[in-house]
Amino acid sequence: MSVVFFSDTPNVTRDLVERVSGFVNEHLGGSPPDGSLVHADGPTDGGGWWSFELFESEAQFTRFNEGILTPAFVQAGMNPPAFRRLEVAWDSTQVPG
Repeated sequence: MSVVFFSDTPNVTRDLVERVSGFVNEHLGGSPPDGSLVHADGPTDGGGWWSFELFESEAQFTRFNEGILTPAFVQAGMNPPAFRRLEVAWDSTQVPG
């Protein structure tokens, strides 16, 4: 069953997000992380940034987070965000055909 990881990080500028994204994209080589089904992120009203990650399994997200995402935040001079794990009862990847 798929799993979602959500973060809401205050006081993050677009410049910092672009530095993190650049590092991630460079290390992924143009392909999504293994097991990634959906990624979305954007600014919050309060000057922060939210992120939504839908992965096939927690283990796949953990490998991506530890191997690429956390180092991306560190190189940008940021503390990695705290992710909230959410159970998924149904997602659009389960639509037949």
